[in-house]
Amino acid sequence: MPSACTLAFLQLFFAQAAAAPVAGTHATLPAEQVGASVEVRMGNASGQQPPTARSLAAPDGAPAAEGAAAAPLARAADALIDLTNIGRAPVLAAVQAASYAVEIGDGNRALRLLGALDSPAAALLRARARRLVGDARGAAAALVQARRAPEFGALIDVELAKLAVLRGDWPRVVGLLLPLLHEQPPLAASLVPLLAQAQVIVAPLNYLQKFDGYLALLAADDHEMRSCLWERRAQAQERLGRTAEASQARLGRYLYAPVASTTPLQPPPGTVPSTAQQVERIDRLVAAHRNERALLALEALALPEPVAAAANGRDPNLSDPNAAAPQALLCRAAYLHGLAARKLRRYAVAEAHCDVVLRACAAQPDLVRQAAFLRAKVVSIRDGLRAIPAIDAFAAEYPDHSMADDVLFWAGDMYQRRGDPTRASAYYRRIDALPMRGDFCAEARWRLAWMAWRQPDLPAAEEALQRLLRAD
Repeated sequence: MPSACTLAFLQLFFAQAAAAPVAGTHATLPAEQVGASVEVRMGNASGQQPPTARSLAAPDGAPAAEGAAAAPLARAADALIDLTNIGRAPVLAAVQAASYAVEIGDGNRALRLLGALDSPAAALLRARARRLVGDARGAAAALVQARRAPEFGALIDVELAKLAVLRGDWPRVVGLLLPLLHEQPPLAASLVPLLAQAQVIVAPLNYLQKFDGYLALLAADDHEMRSCLWERRAQAQERLGRTAEASQARLGRYLYAPVASTTPLQPPPGTVPSTAQQVERIDRLVAAHRNERALLALEALALPEPVAAAANGRDPNLSDPNAAAPQALLCRAAYLHGLAARKLRRYAVAEAHCDVVLRACAAQPDLVRQAAFLRAKVVSIRDGLRAIPAIDAFAAEYPDHSMADDVLFWAGDMYQRRGDPTRASAYYRRIDALPMRGDFCAEARWRLAWMAWRQPDLPAAEEALQRLLRAD
């Protein structure tokens, strides 16, 4: 019979499930309001269609620099009208289907679905669909109809800016979008791509002055658009006749937006990034799980292994003016090599690089701790019980660290799976005795209770369950 705790949990779970909204819904709209207006939720938070390959061409109309044109193409969404109860009203279903057609770029299908619907929301969708099929005049007429809904004002201005792009009226684009950047914060990030393109053409110096602010508007993981903005920076410098600065901007793209699929894998011609900059770039790649690219970069650098410090504790590389890179940098690169290799399941390579850090990088205790943890993990995956000495060493050296319970749990789990409950229980009890209650503490207590029940040792099982329920 389930415990009272289990029953309470199930009751809460099913109550939340019953109250949860149906996937894909956003707002309830009575059927009688369909002809007036509908709530619009933009697929990219604004309704702005990201620049296409054509709109991302270089400012003078020539093809954009390598990779720049494709950067934002992953953002295919134009607009999404998100409604509930679409099954109750065919009109709502038609609007929903039309918004999806616009989202995937099928303007003709959207127009067929919209038919003669004349609500402001339908008019806004019709304008987007007309623009997609190249009917600028029809799009402008539809936007006049959409003006009946004042709440669509900002979205209509965005559409007008896109129509201005079709005419090549870049000053008009800037004039429409720049005020929205300050007046409509929720739209700001989605306005940046088109506004940046227009400013590079109309006022390149102004774009350079606003570049840092535009980067700050983008999400940290919006790698493609960050890469695009760096390329726009290079284009702005070129329009001002600053060739050297343009080259440095492309170096910035290579170093600071390395995750984007459109960022070149090699530094721009004529630039020589320092070893420190290269390692920093590799750090960004590993943090974003671009491990294959990180290993390629590490192999291309071909850095030497760090050398253990001398007895006087001086950094051997820093004391050598002819050294290619300081000790700390070589240690960081070795650790990143091990981390990237582990993520790619190249466990032997990962272990070897962790050993390098443990042997030569005592002057960097935090890095040594990370390498010790990574090595214990790698060996436990690769060779099971061969990791026990590494696990014991980590737990002894870092008993107050939040990962101490992790490594001890790995050891207990390995012994438990091999049918050795005595050793498994010993490691689970060590977790319970740690000064810091980690996230594996409760699981270790449960395992102790389970193994005691299986023996069977019911008093020990009950005692372990009591400890599991007791708040520490």
